[in-house]
Amino acid sequence: MYILTLQIIMGCFFINPIKSVSLPNIALGKDAIQSRTHDRTTGAEKAVDGMKSDLSVNGGQCALSGSNFKTATWRVDLGDISSIDHITIYYRTDHSPWENNGFRATFLGFYVYVSNTTNRNEGHICFHDNGYFNISTIPPVLTLNCSLHGKYVIYYNERISGQPSYYSPFSEINLCEFEIYGCQQGSYGENCVSSCPVNCLSNLCELVTGNCFQCDAGYKGPRCQIECDGGTYGQGCSSTCGSCINNTQCHHITGTCVQGCGPGYQGNKCKEECPFGKYGINCQHDCSSTCNASHSCNRTTGECVGGCEAGWKGIFCEQQCDGGMYGQDCGNTCGSCINNTQCHHVNGTCLKGCGPGYKGDKCTEECPLGTYGNDCKNDCSTMCSDSNHCNRTTGECIGGCKPGWKGFFCKQECDGGTYGQACSKTCGSCINGTQCHHVNGSCLQGCGAGFQGDNCTEECTAGTYGNNCKHSCSITCNVTTRCEITTGKCVGECISGWKGFWCELQCDGGMYGQACSKTCGSCINNTQCHHINGSCLQGCGPGHLGDKCTPASTEELSNEQSNGNAAIIGGVVGTTSVFAVAIVFVFFFRRWKTRESKANESDRKKFETGIDNDGFSTLPENVETKDTVMVARPLETSSVDMYENADQVPDVYINEIKQTIEVKSRNKNSGFRKEYSLLPNGEKYPCSAAKQPGNATKNRFKTTFPYDHSRVVLKVDNAISSDYINANYIAGPVREHEYIASQGPKQHTVNDFWAMIWQENITQIVMLTGLIEGGKVKCSKYWPDLGIEKECGNMKIRLEKEMYFASHAVRSMKLFNKAANTFRSLTQYHYTSWPDHGTPEPLDLVLFHNHVMTSRASSDTSPLVVHCSAGIGRTGTYIALDALCKTGKTSGKVNVMECVKAMRTDRMNMVQTYEQYMTIYVALFEAFRAPIKALNVSDFVQKAESMHNHEPANRTVIRKEFQQLHTILPEYGPEDYKFAKENNSTNSPNTILPLDKYGLHLTPLPNCRGSFINAVYLPSCKDEKAFILTEYPSSESIVNFLRLIKDHEADYIVFMNPSDDFMKGKIPSTSEPISYPPFTLSLQSATESDVKTKKLLISRSGEAKTCVVVEPIALIDTSKPDTSTIRKLVNYALGISTVNAAIVVSKDGAERCGMFCAIYNCLQQMRIEDSVDVFTAVRQMRIRRPELCQTQEEYGFIYKTLLDHIQSESENVYCNM
Repeated sequence: MYILTLQIIMGCFFINPIKSVSLPNIALGKDAIQSRTHDRTTGAEKAVDGMKSDLSVNGGQCALSGSNFKTATWRVDLGDISSIDHITIYYRTDHSPWENNGFRATFLGFYVYVSNTTNRNEGHICFHDNGYFNISTIPPVLTLNCSLHGKYVIYYNERISGQPSYYSPFSEINLCEFEIYGCQQGSYGENCVSSCPVNCLSNLCELVTGNCFQCDAGYKGPRCQIECDGGTYGQGCSSTCGSCINNTQCHHITGTCVQGCGPGYQGNKCKEECPFGKYGINCQHDCSSTCNASHSCNRTTGECVGGCEAGWKGIFCEQQCDGGMYGQDCGNTCGSCINNTQCHHVNGTCLKGCGPGYKGDKCTEECPLGTYGNDCKNDCSTMCSDSNHCNRTTGECIGGCKPGWKGFFCKQECDGGTYGQACSKTCGSCINGTQCHHVNGSCLQGCGAGFQGDNCTEECTAGTYGNNCKHSCSITCNVTTRCEITTGKCVGECISGWKGFWCELQCDGGMYGQACSKTCGSCINNTQCHHINGSCLQGCGPGHLGDKCTPASTEELSNEQSNGNAAIIGGVVGTTSVFAVAIVFVFFFRRWKTRESKANESDRKKFETGIDNDGFSTLPENVETKDTVMVARPLETSSVDMYENADQVPDVYINEIKQTIEVKSRNKNSGFRKEYSLLPNGEKYPCSAAKQPGNATKNRFKTTFPYDHSRVVLKVDNAISSDYINANYIAGPVREHEYIASQGPKQHTVNDFWAMIWQENITQIVMLTGLIEGGKVKCSKYWPDLGIEKECGNMKIRLEKEMYFASHAVRSMKLFNKAANTFRSLTQYHYTSWPDHGTPEPLDLVLFHNHVMTSRASSDTSPLVVHCSAGIGRTGTYIALDALCKTGKTSGKVNVMECVKAMRTDRMNMVQTYEQYMTIYVALFEAFRAPIKALNVSDFVQKAESMHNHEPANRTVIRKEFQQLHTILPEYGPEDYKFAKENNSTNSPNTILPLDKYGLHLTPLPNCRGSFINAVYLPSCKDEKAFILTEYPSSESIVNFLRLIKDHEADYIVFMNPSDDFMKGKIPSTSEPISYPPFTLSLQSATESDVKTKKLLISRSGEAKTCVVVEPIALIDTSKPDTSTIRKLVNYALGISTVNAAIVVSKDGAERCGMFCAIYNCLQQMRIEDSVDVFTAVRQMRIRRPELCQTQEEYGFIYKTLLDHIQSESENVYCNM
């Protein structure tokens, strides 16, 4: 009973339950030895003879050793490596009760080892009684769990110092039976009849299940039936495969790469890196000879390590520096090579010579004083005011011309009746209007009628007239010293008896006397009487007598009656005349007083209200003028007719702008045309300052002048000799001088322009024209190049920073006033996308305006300077947009017509065409219909994280934003796709077509005449034509696809899918070229890292073009949270260095393309401005292709990708801003 209880306790504490299968005793009858033997009947074999009925010394069934030894060893040889389950030991009792048995002390402290050798220390301990039992607890029969395998089982005991006192002093062998249950090597299960799996290491397996303890090299799994995979091989699949090609599995046992090595490695196991100078698959490619670090390149991709040698660029350093750059890292800017040709890519020399203004090998040396033009070959005109000082580029004389000369080069003599300094003096009255001497003004051919002197400016002296005053007035003039100096016509009447222009004709026709007013008497035969006294020189006719031949009988009576009648008539006429004059005087006096009274009352009201009632009569009384309308300035009305128009256009509420545009656009924009025609046009107020001779040359156009009452008046100083500049203050919604509208500076008015900028404390300039448009100079370049200092009068200007965007440039400048010894800062916003003959994209103009507006400090009260070329058309359009945006935000309504009318009271003809007028409406619609709000990066992260935390409220945020984006989607009709529909060969109604306005056209080839391709341009943040979006070509359209690449010199083509999905077999995957007449397409190289790339060569008629096809390594799946695939694709694209558009391709030219471009643009915006606006980025793209980002899933994926990008940045710089 005691033994049974003890076995149960032992089983609970350290012996595992016996397996459910029946296992044999594999020690039975096996060879056994022990260190010493008691006698021949107690040898080691007795413990494995299967007998255990007599456990005493005399029973002959026990293995016993001699006494008095400190160690005792017994072992059994199982014959082969075997799997052991458990061991049962029967200890010697000599039939004595165990609780008092003396052999207990010899049993204590024993070891059981399992080993493959006879050395126990090379095996594993199955059990060691290291104080586990004591004299009271150790049983005579003991079963040990021993799940080990080996050839030998060794029992060992020893006596050493420090053991318990109840241990025997010496070690002994007292084993009556030593039973080992298990299976021989290679078997398992009930009675060991099943064979272990073939790939078990050493053919050993678990006894019940048959699972292998370990597997042979190359296998894994419980039964070792699975070959190593997942890039592993060898023993326990613990070794990692090398870089096998395309990440294929190496041989599961040896690790050999069966299909060869991937890029960058070689050797059987592909673990040897490519030797120096080699790269690619099986290291078969040589690194580029133009790599910087002695032909060292990335062993995988071939990308040059350490950059390129001077003059080369690209990841393979195969591209020569271009785009005006040269030298190391293409980091040096070419000089001013002729016609902007590329300089030598290595040393920067201009191979074809220098452009205007420069000389030297690199064309970086400015022309010395007195020279200009290409290679400084030309001498400045000797007629420049300073013959050693002309514009080094154009030769234009700086500081004007010497007296008598004009033109950019001062090679034209003054003409048109002018002479002297700046041709500002007017010639005198030279004969026949001939030109005077261009320098001194002398009339070389003499004076015209009425003038004399060298310059013919002196009027004829009294009594002379005609050319050079060489004629004397007629002696028959009533006053001989008074005749008209030009014609000689007598001033007043002739002396009695004379008539005619010069009083050279005697009275005739029967008349005589003063003014030939008297009638001759009846001279004989009606002959003429004397022209002075009326006497008939040849006598009288019948019945008449006297010198004057009057009737004899009535002469006296006639004379008396004549004198009396004359007195009566004279009295009546005199009285009547006085009465008439009195009536006329009274009439005009009253009328004049009435008009003066009305005019004064009108002026009084304008001065009191600050408003011209004609322009703002519709204002509600409870709205403050400054918040809703342009501030009008009071005008003097005595010298000019005020424009009055009974037609009024009502205010338009913000939410009604769209309907207003629709109504006014009907019948070919008839509403806009009519409304525009009602505006005051032309010169409505005095412009006397502009027309002064000295100022005329400062005007860019002959009929565009600043009004006197609102012109900017410059302060005259040692540098500025005149107060005139062609610029006007323009009243705004907030201040009277809120804007300055100016013409673009001319070459000789640049100093005046900068003087105005300093005088008015200007901080912002808005420029709306190119320097040259349509081959004509529109504005002189008034700012210096980057890092260069320009001196203009008392001003020094330095360009500190220059940033280029898709539609505009921003230039930061420092101004230094030498007289005031003071610095100021200034920013110029240069809009570069206004078409030469047209209007800008309204949303682009709104985004530009928003950039200017948000950059302006709220405390800044200086005027905003706006200029184009003339300073009226584009300038007026921009100012109207700015003013009406402010008005609309405060009052909720706008009035475009009244705004433009108000501007035209300050400067003539502001907003020059009805198309510009219509643009104001459309731009206001775009500005008010959706917000433009860029977030700094930390705020964006907070917003994006909240949008993707999957709470319903936050998902609503992204849904509402996407719905708003859908609401403002541009509306296009069939007429907008006319060309595309006529030329598209696909009749599928689901085909996404390009808008005619934004579509691309192909250059015709001999056998490919069509110009249509389904592709559109798309801008990036920095480039107006950064991307070309198109669809994967079919077999029939692939030639057009290659034409697109060639026409637009595309260096990179970005696929939105792995190429095997849509382009398998269409682009080469081996060195074997594919022919698409007239093109041949061949593969030059292929790489795979974050993305897959293929470098292709496109050949036609001896011409070749290389391009790189880039594709993702896996499908971009927007339904999954992982954004790494598209991030890698976009990051690769951001690292591309090319001036040409990248072609972005998807199955329909829209799906995923918009997502890719939006992510690209937003990351570019982050880099430039440290801010991001996803909504506006997508909105801007959809103007050109409305089908982009059509699902909320794609839109949300953009936010998720940007968030992941920011959070993955190693230094996390954005979030710390």
